[in-house]
Amino acid sequence: MAASQIKKVLVIGGYGFIGSHLSSYYESEGVEVYKTSRYLKSRVNNSKNGFYSDYSKESFKEILLSHEFDLIYYLSGNPYPAFSEKDPSYDIQHTTIPTINLLNALVEIDFKGAIWFASSVAVYGKTYLPFQAEDDLCQPLSSYGLAKLNAEEYIKLYARNHNIASGAFRVFSTFGEGLKRQIIYDLFQKCNQDSETLELYGSGEEKRDLCYIGDQVLRMTSIAAKVRPDGDIFNIGSGVSYSTQYIAETILKILDSSKKIIYIDPIRKFDGYQWTASMDKFSSIIPNIKPNFEDSLKKTLESYKLELKK
Repeated sequence: MAASQIKKVLVIGGYGFIGSHLSSYYESEGVEVYKTSRYLKSRVNNSKNGFYSDYSKESFKEILLSHEFDLIYYLSGNPYPAFSEKDPSYDIQHTTIPTINLLNALVEIDFKGAIWFASSVAVYGKTYLPFQAEDDLCQPLSSYGLAKLNAEEYIKLYARNHNIASGAFRVFSTFGEGLKRQIIYDLFQKCNQDSETLELYGSGEEKRDLCYIGDQVLRMTSIAAKVRPDGDIFNIGSGVSYSTQYIAETILKILDSSKKIIYIDPIRKFDGYQWTASMDKFSSIIPNIKPNFEDSLKKTLESYKLELKK
């Protein structure tokens, strides 16, 4: 579907980190954007194009029948592995069941548009390959990663059996303004603590394809504009990895901090050792964006400092 053909977009989970940035992008392009939330009822009620939903099939059907959406992004679900580390049923309730409810609703209304599910790098799990490709064996290290992989399989199933134009984006670690968790935010918070040291999980040699939110939005929207999915899976990343030591040292440099890095072994059990996106499949459709990690990191840290002053 060409970008010019996209008139109405539904962002399920549109008030979250990636969802809010994705929504802002489409709004800046003159696209009519609608967003859902299952938590922020007062915010949704004060929003012109917001829907509050319990993510049941009937709730999804009501939303889908209210407008003829050209494109749907499904960005909801458990956002972080640590949230379900002690209770895997959290992933079933927040990711698996709502995904099935949405897909069944799409079948029942005979949806003609396209839908992209936001999966995660966590599906790759245990791997020591230099790059992770879409056709690699996936060995999730967490209930979170397993639930994402399971949702991908439902996406493929409904594409095959019900002709729903559905696909999935395996989103690699993403940072930027508004995200208050994961490594960048955690290290920023530690830098503001009254301590001479900065604690870092692992050895410092672990690597991450860490991507700025603005670049990630452009990657997702570019593929969505060019590909009508048929169970397709695409990595969404930069294809460039940074060691956790380099990330920590760069943050200390930008913040002009003299803290000494100390390492806490082992790494958390849901963190892979090396996750770097193979972007060959993506680049066969559209040239990938070349990242500017340090500039993006500076913008993100500046936004955190402004938040502290409020």
